[in-house]
Amino acid sequence: MTSNSDSLAVYRRRMTVGLLVLGAVVASSFAVANWMRQTWAGVVADLVILCMVGLGWYLGLRKGWYAVIAVMLALGVVAPALAFGASQPLQLYFWPIVAPPMIFFLAGMRLGAVINAGLFALVFVMMWVTPPTHVLRWPQITVLGSLVLAVGFAMLYEHLRSSYERRLRELSSIDVLTGLANRRRFFEALEHELPRARRYEQPLSVALFDIDRFKAVNDSRGHAAGDRALRDVGAVVQRQIRAADLVARLGGDEFAVLLPQIGLGEPEGGAEALGERLRAAVADASMEAGVTISVGVAALDEDESAEALLSRADAALYQAKREGRDRVCVADEGIVTEEA
Repeated sequence: MTSNSDSLAVYRRRMTVGLLVLGAVVASSFAVANWMRQTWAGVVADLVILCMVGLGWYLGLRKGWYAVIAVMLALGVVAPALAFGASQPLQLYFWPIVAPPMIFFLAGMRLGAVINAGLFALVFVMMWVTPPTHVLRWPQITVLGSLVLAVGFAMLYEHLRSSYERRLRELSSIDVLTGLANRRRFFEALEHELPRARRYEQPLSVALFDIDRFKAVNDSRGHAAGDRALRDVGAVVQRQIRAADLVARLGGDEFAVLLPQIGLGEPEGGAEALGERLRAAVADASMEAGVTISVGVAALDEDESAEALLSRADAALYQAKREGRDRVCVADEGIVTEEA
């Protein structure tokens, strides 16, 4: 499953590639035009830009896309510097006004702030050393002031955009009724924990549970009572798990608990012991509906997929249902055995 942040990263990468290609095309065109006019300083500037575009592409493949962004901005600084050395007009500095929002979008808030601060410093230094040196005329002051305003507004926009994006990401991963993680968040966490458990050779378990005879609760007491039961069960389970664990509502009355670094049959109590603790906590809780839960537990086998792990936990849950409900069953290598 692709997250919003992953999609944004892909979009930023494509934008960066597009800007690099555009920079190469523009630099090549100006290099040819300057060569035909025999403006050798311009030719040198354009060739430097082309070299830095190539370096950016190479670093992007080798070191990651942040290197591309940094080099792309560096060549944007070098170009006006060389152009000023060739006595080109001040209007070439118009690009810093557009650059700050682009930098924040491509690099994010923190890196964008650092790059923009460096950009402003370099622009100021280049203007200070441009003849007549140590004199800032009104057009230059206007450019610097515009750059400061552009950076400020871009920072404000990026801060708001990041906040809204973070909030939307949180809302998209929360079950509205119970306040627990939702199905999407659970599967994202499972896909994240699975390779880490294999890499560090650590155990990983999953517990699936649902409310016994939940349909009867809805039919006899109404859907409002059923919703309260879902919220109450979720709150009870949330209090019983560790900070590293994740409890989620998968849908209806079905819940799942992700248990990193917990296997079966551990001396201090493994996943089956935690499942029993959840079952007992719900059974002993003072709830309006007086519900119980059935729990199925499975631990990750070597080279097992997330789907296979959940399938075994689901089989264990149905085994608990068949054996009378309000109990915990453990799936062990495809064979379901009762634990409580």
